[in-house]
Amino acid sequence: MRCDFDEIIDRKQNYAAKIEEAHLHYGTNDVIPLWIADMDFPTARPIIDAIKARATQGIFGYTYRPDAYFQVAADWQRERNGHTHDTAKMAFAPGIIPGMRIFLNLFTAPGDKILIQQPVYHPFEDIARNTGRALVVNELVRDENGFYTMNLEDFERKAASGVKYFILCNPHNPVGRVWTKAELRGVGDICAAYGIGILSDEIHSDLMLGESKHTVTASVSPAIGALTTTFIGASKTF
Repeated sequence: MRCDFDEIIDRKQNYAAKIEEAHLHYGTNDVIPLWIADMDFPTARPIIDAIKARATQGIFGYTYRPDAYFQVAADWQRERNGHTHDTAKMAFAPGIIPGMRIFLNLFTAPGDKILIQQPVYHPFEDIARNTGRALVVNELVRDENGFYTMNLEDFERKAASGVKYFILCNPHNPVGRVWTKAELRGVGDICAAYGIGILSDEIHSDLMLGESKHTVTASVSPAIGALTTTFIGASKTF
């Protein structure tokens, strides 16, 4: 299937948040809208056709997700990333952030400490604060070339303060790091030592450049896998 990447789509005609809500962040909509992961290319034709076919049916009642729904996700992860997720432990959420918020409400209590690594996708901080949890920050280290790494010494110091869950961005948004297996083992072993659960946002796992390869956090070791809840979705890929 060929795609026309030269076609200009006027997003002002379809209630685009990237254009109409820029003022909420920058005080004006008169900016180039690069602040949100929303493309200006039309959706792939097979997806449009599938939506049309579903709409033509004309019935929009309550639906369920068959076992095949979860199996497709598991097969994709196995084929792309070499890790087999247990479909019996899968659940649907309306999005990564809503899913994490639901998780925190179910498995933590107000005042529990949630660890994140700044700079990171800003809703991570929002869901911690908005659910009444205590935010703990481990700052990433940026070198003179703009390359970011983890500060494991500081991470362990923060982990030892009674953290309940660590929200990991793997691969990382916005610094662009594809964390290595060694880096994931570093933070994962610390979490295992202190009994800290890991919420691993892996929605960008298909967007690899060059020789980079995504490592599923839960695949690093059995101990780390037992602590990890993986969040994936198709929206960034497709």
